[in-house]
Amino acid sequence: LKAPHHPRSCTSDPPEHRPPLLTMMGAFAGTCAVATGIGALAYRRMVHYFRKDEQLCVERYTEMEVHNGPGRKVLLPFSYRSVTARKAETLGNLDYVRVQDTADGSERIERGPKLLFLGPYEKIENRGSGITIGSSECVLVQDKLTGERSISKGPSVWFPKGPQEAGTKGAAIALSSTDYVLVTDRQTGERRVERGPCTWFPGPMEEGKKGPGMSLNSTEYVLVENMETGAKSIVKGPCIWFPGPLESGSKGTGTSLTSTEYLVVEDRQTGNKSMAKGPCVWFPEPYEISSAVQEAIALQDDEYLRLKDMATGQRWVKRGKALVFLEPTWQVETAGCSSKGREAHGIRKAFVLKKYEFVRLLDTITGRVTMHRGEATIFPEPDEQTLDEGGKLAAIDLKVNEYVKIVDQSTGEIRVAAGREQVFLGPHERVLDGGKKKAVEIDSEHAALVRNK
Repeated sequence: LKAPHHPRSCTSDPPEHRPPLLTMMGAFAGTCAVATGIGALAYRRMVHYFRKDEQLCVERYTEMEVHNGPGRKVLLPFSYRSVTARKAETLGNLDYVRVQDTADGSERIERGPKLLFLGPYEKIENRGSGITIGSSECVLVQDKLTGERSISKGPSVWFPKGPQEAGTKGAAIALSSTDYVLVTDRQTGERRVERGPCTWFPGPMEEGKKGPGMSLNSTEYVLVENMETGAKSIVKGPCIWFPGPLESGSKGTGTSLTSTEYLVVEDRQTGNKSMAKGPCVWFPEPYEISSAVQEAIALQDDEYLRLKDMATGQRWVKRGKALVFLEPTWQVETAGCSSKGREAHGIRKAFVLKKYEFVRLLDTITGRVTMHRGEATIFPEPDEQTLDEGGKLAAIDLKVNEYVKIVDQSTGEIRVAAGREQVFLGPHERVLDGGKKKAVEIDSEHAALVRNK
C-alpha cells in the first residue's frame, strides 16, 4: 500500500533522519547535563561563606554552633535545622556590653575596643558607655548582688568589672587652706573633719558638707561648744579655726583695754566676780560675761577716796597719787560730796594746811577729836569728819596787847592766851567772849581792880 501523499510547503525542510544510536547518546548527554546542574546547585546550597565581621550560626538538631569569620563552611543536607549569618558586635573605646549565656544563665562584661563574637547561646542584654572621670571626679560603684560599695577615683574611664555593678558619677570636693569638709558615715553615723588644702573623695558610705574655716585676727576669738557633751571652750586668734565633728562655734571680739581701763567679769557658773585691768586685750572664758568698759579713778596728790567693801563691810581711805581700779565688791562713798565736778564721783580734797592753819577731825564712831596743824596735808580716816564748819581754821594771831580766853569743853578749864603768839585750839577747846580782846594797859600812875569770878 502506498502512503498517502501530502504536499510539502516550498519553505519547509525535509525531516532529518537520525540513526537510533545517536538518539540514545543525545538523551544520555542531556541527562548528564541536567544532573550536573542539579549537583552544582546542591553544592552551592551546602557551602556557606561568611565575612570577617560575621559569624555563622548553625542550629543542629540537638545543639547550636557558631563559626567566626572570615571563613567557609560546608553543611550537608539534613544535618541541621537552620543556618543564619549574623554581624559581630563592634565595640569602641568607650563601649561595653553585658552578655548573657542563655544555657547556664551566667553573665559577663565585654569592653572595647574589639570585635565581639558571641557564643552559641549568648545574647547581649544591654549596651553602655564607660564613664569618663576627671582628676576631681569619682564614681560610686555598687554591686547589686552583694550590696557592696566602692569608690573609683579619676582621672580614668570607668567600666563595670562585673555584670552586677552599677556606677554613679560624682564630684570630689576641692578644699583650699581655709576650707574643711564635715564627713558623715551614713552606715555608722560617725563624723570627722577633713581640712584643706586637698581634694576630698568620699568613701563608699560617706557624704560631705563643705564649709569655710573661721579666720581670727589677734583681737578675735571663737566660743566653741560640743553639741554632744555641752562642754564649751575658747579659741583665741590669730589663727584659722576649724570645728571638730560635733562642734559649733560663734565668733566674738575681745575687749581692748588701755592702761586706765578695766572690766568687771562675772562667771555665770559660780557667780564669782573678778576684775580685768589694762593694758591688754581681754578674752572671756566660756562662761564669763563682762560689764561695760570702766575708767579707773585717777587721784592727784591732794585727793582721796572713801571706799567700802560691800562683801565684808570694811571701809578705808585710798590716797593719791594713785590710779584706782575698783574691785567688783568695792563701792565709792559719795555721802557729803558735792554733786558737781569730780566730787560727784566721790573724789575728795585733802586738807592742805599752811603753817598757821589747823583742822580738827571728829571720829563719828568713837567720838575722838584729833587736831592737825600745818604745814601738812591731812587725809581724814574713813569715819572722820571736820568738827568745825568750813573745815580748816586759822590760828588766832595775838599781838602784844591782845589776849583770848579759851575753854576746854572736856574739862571745863579756862585758859588765857596772851602775848605775842599764834593760838591753836585744842581738840575740845573753843573761844570765849567772842574772840580775842585788848589787854588793859596800866602805867605807874594807875591801878586795876581784878576780880576772880
